[in-house]
Amino acid sequence: MQGPVLSVAADPTGHHMVTTGADGQVKVWDLRTYQPLHSYFSPAPATWCDISQRGMLAVGWGRRINIWKDALTSKQQSPYMSHNLQGGQLRDFHFCPYEVGLCTYFTLLLMYDIQQNAMYPSDQSLLGSA
Repeated sequence: MQGPVLSVAADPTGHHMVTTGADGQVKVWDLRTYQPLHSYFSPAPATWCDISQRGMLAVGWGRRINIWKDALTSKQQSPYMSHNLQGGQLRDFHFCPYEVGLCTYFTLLLMYDIQQNAMYPSDQSLLGSA
């Protein structure tokens, strides 16, 4: 990376870490060897990232959030899903833990749009958006 690190996220297993930098790089690290595994690039410096309990990677900048499936274990060619906020700027986001039991097994990303004063779950706003 060239320049400062803007955000850091570690997966719940403690095996992987993701960093985003001012140079637009999103790097996936193996914490057992302290070596980078692969990297992605964002069109603008990503200011926030998070890793779900299922290993999905969310990367956000400006008004955009990209979700990458299986991005920790292997280099992916394109995001699994993407979302553009209606207004305002992205400040923070986190994956919600999934339920274990009779419920379906999935990871849900909730986004709160401050200007719209609304919460957007993934089943309404992320699926099918480009």
